[in-house]
This record gives sequence, C-alpha cells and structure tokens, in this order.
Amino acid sequence: MVFFAPAKINLGLNILAKRHDGFHEIQSVFYPIPWEDAIEMAENGGSKDSFESFNIPIDGSDEDNLCIKAVKLLRQEHKLPFFDIRLIKNIPIGAGLGGGSSDASSVLMYLNKAYELGLSPNKLAEKAAILGSDCPFFIYQQACLVQGRGERISPIDFSLKGKHIAVIYPNLHISTKAAYQGVIPNAQEQDLFNDAGNGLLQQDMSSWAQHLKNDFQAGLYERHAVLREVHEQLEKAGARYVAMSGSGSSIFGIFDDEPKINSPYTLFQSQL
Repeated sequence: MVFFAPAKINLGLNILAKRHDGFHEIQSVFYPIPWEDAIEMAENGGSKDSFESFNIPIDGSDEDNLCIKAVKLLRQEHKLPFFDIRLIKNIPIGAGLGGGSSDASSVLMYLNKAYELGLSPNKLAEKAAILGSDCPFFIYQQACLVQGRGERISPIDFSLKGKHIAVIYPNLHISTKAAYQGVIPNAQEQDLFNDAGNGLLQQDMSSWAQHLKNDFQAGLYERHAVLREVHEQLEKAGARYVAMSGSGSSIFGIFDDEPKINSPYTLFQSQL
C-alpha cells in the first residue's frame, strides 16, 4: 500500500517559556501543504521490520527512523505483522516543515485504518505525541491551533484554499536545538485565532507581516544571510505574506495568483 505524508507551515510561532521537561511552551497555527513524502508498506512474512529510504539521505540507523518507531509503538498493544517500509523522501530535512513527524503520523493512521485498530483521532494523537512534538498535528491534517510542546491540538475553521504557496528551502539544515539558542522566551501570547473572529489570522493578510511573527525568525536571519535574501525574493515576487516555517530554514510565501519564481535552491509551488 502506498500513501502520502504532507508537510506543514507555521502561521505565527510564539516561544512562551522553557518547560521543566526540557521542551518549550509554544503557540502556533500549523497548516498542511501538499508537499508530500510517499510511503509504501507491505507485510514481509518475517519477524522483523525493514526500512529503506530514497531521494534525500536520512541520517541515523533504520531502527531510529520514526516510521519504524510508529509501527513498534502500535505493536505494543495490537497484533500486527512485520513490514517492509519504503520511504520516498521529498520534504527536506531540517527545514521546519515537519516531514519526519508527518511520516510517523501517516504510518499510525495507515495501520489504524488498514488493520481496523479502532483508535479515534484523539487517541492516535496521544500515540503520536510519544513519537515527537509535531506528530499529533498530522493526525488531523487541517489548520490547527497548537499549544504546549505541540501536543495540545485544536482544529480551527480556517482555510487558505485557492491561494498559492511557494516554499524555498535554501539547502541549509538548521537543527531545532541551534534555533532555540537564539530565542528568549516571551510569555506574552498572541491572539492567533479565536471563535470571536478577531484573531490575527482573521485579519486582512496585509496586516500579517506586522503582527503574525515567528520568534525564531529574527535571530536566524541575522546568523544566515541567505534566509533574508530568500525572504526578500518572495516579497518581490508578489507574496502577500512571507515567513519562515518552524525553526527553519524553509521560507514560504502566500500569493493570490500563481507566482513566477526562479531559484537556485529547492523550490516547491502549489495551489492550496
């Protein structure tokens, strides 16, 4: 069976505090985009799972891959066969797009459906949180307000359907640990989205650049000039909003119409 795992972007990302468990308290809106990894899983009739990846090299052993960990997690409570897993990696690594987290959550969802495990989305999200902070969001695959260390997920009624997106990955890997070194937590939350309709995302997009911020962005732009250069390129191409996704290094722009962009870096474009 072949299935697909989408990337995400962050619309606003506030680092509120350092937690006692070593993670950070965040507030963000995650939004899925159709930049996808492809995953193939097949029962192998053996006594061990296998893993292969293609296209973009993945560091670490196969046993450490989140796809394998996702299978083992569900196997703790459910009778499952062993699998050959093949991953075609299209979403860049260390790009702030959540590709690895999406792969893991997509495996959880596939197994739950294919083997009729009967786990609700909320229960799957609880399982996903064990694998990584960004994983629970990908269970829902819609716009979500994300809080805590990433495990508190609230789906919201928000859509960018009809808009166009361009994402540029400037071939720069930024570790999450390195990104946090340049951030001073600020406990002041932004009102990203609320039911009353006056959250930042419900304002005209022309105001987003001034108010909808990613707390990682300023420090990383100072350390890596290429990020600011890509940001300015997307603005000049006519983007209504430009920001860095997650802890970087991908920069995305949202457009009313399909943009014409040439870049020496990895470029993804699509209608949302």
